[in-house]
Amino acid sequence: AKDDAAGQAIANRFTSNIKGLTQAARNANDGISVAQTTEGALSEINNNLQRIRELTVQATTGTNSDSDLDSIQDEIKSRLDEIDRVSGQTQFNGVNVLAKDGSMKIQVGANDGETITIDLKKIDSDTLGLNGFNVNGKGTITNKAATVSDLTSAGAKLNTTTGLYDLKTENTLLTTDAAFDKLGNGD
Repeated sequence: AKDDAAGQAIANRFTSNIKGLTQAARNANDGISVAQTTEGALSEINNNLQRIRELTVQATTGTNSDSDLDSIQDEIKSRLDEIDRVSGQTQFNGVNVLAKDGSMKIQVGANDGETITIDLKKIDSDTLGLNGFNVNGKGTITNKAATVSDLTSAGAKLNTTTGLYDLKTENTLLTTDAAFDKLGNGD
């Protein structure tokens, strides 16, 4: 190695590239995990929205007594509380991914600027427009079945968006793996 300074410099550069690409692959995997964690939480929020929609439709029938409506409202409140709990407690590596608006930058390449930015959106009963939602006439927002349906669609759209982040991150990981293959083959 002492006699071949140029060869040593090339080997050092390859070693540096390999280490950078190895870390980029780990980062891309973390990005996939963030997307999967967020998608799981959004799925749970969507399940709660579906149940709220079902309860709202049930409450619109004229055969319910005041006691029935109060029971339905109690379950709706529990579902809204669960949406808020899921939003507040969904974390990846200590970062709350649904508790506030923000962004997360993932370095997915060995060089500066090779990043993916994941937009994080606050999703809770307030941002969904359901704070105070009620079916018994005792709250601030009365019986919004159509709005709940729209919000359920919004929940599905959020899942689709998360899937796009997942897909982009997986594609970056595949590109990183291809770079490893090229380095290994001397290309």
